Amino acid sequence: MSLKKVRVNSLADIKSISILQPVSVVALSELAIIEWNGANSDLVEHYELELYPEHGSIEYSKRLETRCIISNLEPGTVYSLTITPIVHGESGRPKLVIFTTEPKRVTNLEVDIDVDCTTEIYSPLLNVQWDEAIIDDSRVNIKFAPAGPKESDELIDNGKNDSGNSESTFHRRKSFTMVTPGAEYEISVNKWSIKNIESRAEVKKIIVPPIEPKDLEIKVLSSTEVGLKFAPPQHGEFDYFVISFSSAYGHVSFEYPIESDHPNAAFYHKILQQLRPGSHYKIMIYTVSKGVKSVSPVTRYCTTLEPDVRIIPTALVLTGDKKVCALDLSLDDYACDNSYLSHQTKGSVSAVFHEIWDPNRGIVHKYIIHVDPKEKNIKITPLNPAYGRTKIVIDGLDMPLGLAVDPYSNNVYWTDQGTFSIGVASLEAALKGQIKSNKRLYTSKYLGVPRYIAVDPIRRALYWSERQDDWERIHKSDILGKSQDIIWHEFGTLDIGSISVELRWAFNFDSLP
Repeated sequence: MSLKKVRVNSLADIKSISILQPVSVVALSELAIIEWNGANSDLVEHYELELYPEHGSIEYSKRLETRCIISNLEPGTVYSLTITPIVHGESGRPKLVIFTTEPKRVTNLEVDIDVDCTTEIYSPLLNVQWDEAIIDDSRVNIKFAPAGPKESDELIDNGKNDSGNSESTFHRRKSFTMVTPGAEYEISVNKWSIKNIESRAEVKKIIVPPIEPKDLEIKVLSSTEVGLKFAPPQHGEFDYFVISFSSAYGHVSFEYPIESDHPNAAFYHKILQQLRPGSHYKIMIYTVSKGVKSVSPVTRYCTTLEPDVRIIPTALVLTGDKKVCALDLSLDDYACDNSYLSHQTKGSVSAVFHEIWDPNRGIVHKYIIHVDPKEKNIKITPLNPAYGRTKIVIDGLDMPLGLAVDPYSNNVYWTDQGTFSIGVASLEAALKGQIKSNKRLYTSKYLGVPRYIAVDPIRRALYWSERQDDWERIHKSDILGKSQDIIWHEFGTLDIGSISVELRWAFNFDSLP
């Protein structure tokens, strides 16, 4: 912008020199930045600045700079700044700038939820607390998004907070009711001065815990299955349920989504499967909203039945050189013509019978799982041809031999003589084609060759034989391959048989398969 030259012939000419618009002001609680657009004359030598009230420090170079910073101001205070152009030592027309500093913002904002679990009515209390410097007449403003919570009491002053500063700060708190269970709130707290100037807000978010489910009923169906029936909360928001059950053997939790076709169902039903026979369980169900669980679950206790038909053989599996055959033991005639499966392989095999419950169809699928050492994989075949053909479930092995399945976790275990290791995979995931890589559960530290393996589903233990030179050992570990121990060793070649409650093994001094 070109400035108009003012010919200075008299004092009146100097008095006509003024500050050009616009003048911008950025005022914080203790700092202000003032900028102006120069004057209407290029004869200005500098500008004089005068602040009122005078408590404040002006940072200005006293040249032709058109910007100044004022620090050490009082929060929530009205100030005036006079800007005067100076020409030949005389004052031009002064410009008066009035601004108000922000109130001092609150600090240490905290938000929490109080829930009284001793009452039947769920009425959470939302507490907002902060530190505040008491140096002005401003008031505190608390906003909720979404709106809804109501103040339950007056402002509580918890007394002076001695922080070592010259200013006195106080810890304050307000409580609010009428909050929606499961809802997420954004709480902003700021201060308003007497001139309706507000400070920058402190913001916190919080999710109110949802209400827990109601009326949990439990029915023991078998030694491994328990049926659940429960009612969802009738008030507030929730996204899904978490069902948790624990026993002396461990703790398991899983998510149970809201049924899309029955979002407002009066009751939900769920069958817990693969439990321990004859075990005592604590069952808890939480509701979850936006990742936050209900404060307390609905809880019941139950005891599963003693071992049932699941651990009683329902099929006879015969393995031999290049062949595996399965017979249905529930039939009166055990002739080979009644066999479910007569499957040719390309080498000696290990095979096991396994059942998987299909809750969608309400039936039990029966399978034969076997090792194919020639193709170096593990295959599964439904005993009922209507449910599919033989398929590969575990591939990429080196020299697989032993095979075992845990009937309660549906995990399949195998030994690999080529890698001196034991592997594990989820059979259900393998059937769905979701196995990306096999997990190696154990690698022999003795450089022995793991051969045959078995699972004790009741004690949650693994047993396997391992051969090194002329020594044969039987190892034991927990179901995760930890807490390993050698429980037996001897010369010769041994072959672990089936394991139920007792461990049995047989000697075989013939050549290795």
